[in-house]
Amino acid sequence: MTQLVDTFVDQAGAEPGGNGWLNAVRAQGVERFNKLGIPTLGDEDWKYTNLRALASKRFSLQQNLPTVDSTLAGVCGLTHRLVFVQGVLDEGASTPGNLPDGATLMSIHDALSQDDALQATLRSVMPEKANAFAELNNGLFRDGAYLKIRAGCSLDKPVELVFISSGEKTLCMPRNLIVLEKGANASVIERQYSDDESTGLSNSATEIVLEQDSRLDYNLVQLQGKKTTHIGGAWVRQAAGSRLTTRTITLGGALVRNELNVSLDGEGAHANCSGLFYGRQRQHMDNHTTIRHAAPECTSRELYKGILDGRARGVFHGRVVVEQGAQLTLAEQQNPNLLLSRDAEIDTKPQLEIYADDVKCSHGATVGELDKKQLFYMQSRGIDFASAKTLLTYAFAAQVVEEIEIDSLREELISRIAEQMHLTDL
Repeated sequence: MTQLVDTFVDQAGAEPGGNGWLNAVRAQGVERFNKLGIPTLGDEDWKYTNLRALASKRFSLQQNLPTVDSTLAGVCGLTHRLVFVQGVLDEGASTPGNLPDGATLMSIHDALSQDDALQATLRSVMPEKANAFAELNNGLFRDGAYLKIRAGCSLDKPVELVFISSGEKTLCMPRNLIVLEKGANASVIERQYSDDESTGLSNSATEIVLEQDSRLDYNLVQLQGKKTTHIGGAWVRQAAGSRLTTRTITLGGALVRNELNVSLDGEGAHANCSGLFYGRQRQHMDNHTTIRHAAPECTSRELYKGILDGRARGVFHGRVVVEQGAQLTLAEQQNPNLLLSRDAEIDTKPQLEIYADDVKCSHGATVGELDKKQLFYMQSRGIDFASAKTLLTYAFAAQVVEEIEIDSLREELISRIAEQMHLTDL
């Protein structure tokens, strides 16, 4: 048993609150994590992501929460915002605003203490046998966001969930639950931040329930510091006619693992999932996705782009499963990657599993360098080599970012990416 596991066992149950069923969920999560242990390179789903350094550390739950940096808490200027520090709601920094009738936005800690009906939803989307870090979150989460949009209700402004972690070897365990009832409509931005000196572990889990004909636009922006480890997972269950759009933008962190699991359970459901990861120096960025077609006439589109420079390493494992009976499925998956350095590395594994016979499915992955002919052409027009390289790299990334429908978020990310690429005129 590693030091990491010993620490978690010692702290299990240290956070008070919860009735009998919730305490049972917590106890079961810790027990399962102890049995599973930290994944190793021998685990197929983790064969390209080495957690040996993580296993040798001891993390602790920080009791004295730091002061929120106001520049992080108010990036987009949105009205409906909850801010969490070390995974705990900061009411002073939060601005939930005036929500329309039929919308609920609150701390999941408070929601669990007020509504026993959550027993039927929390832990219902995540599979019975989840991965080790999901079980760890089940056992030790302290707080997170609860968003429920009732039937027919639409939010006119996005909901912004800001998660800030800091400190040395601290543990942050946010847990989120998002439920959209029949015909509901909402946009959500989830932000993960830490400062450059933070050496903590952020382990988040989000469950999303989309009922019939609901629509969710979900944006995950990962901007953590250069010493932080982030492991996050999102599980989505879609009913008939529901539409999901997800975008995962990874720009920070020392080691980052993003998991996305979508189950299209109702006829005519659609999922559009895209991502961009930009790694530099020795960053490690791992994106692991599973889209399961369990009903007929469902569609999915998946586009993840990777840019790697220095000695950065990227991983993409995209799995599409078409179950028996899911006829008339349309599924597309692409993973183009751009290597800017001879020392950069990408491990990509697009995967299709098809058990139905009337489907249209495609997948592919590419790994390459910048086009030398395009570089030469731009230089022949008076653009120096460094600027030409940067402009072509930005053009490669732009497709994912420019599809973002929230204007303020799109403009902010364009600015951040341009700044990291040393572009000043965008």
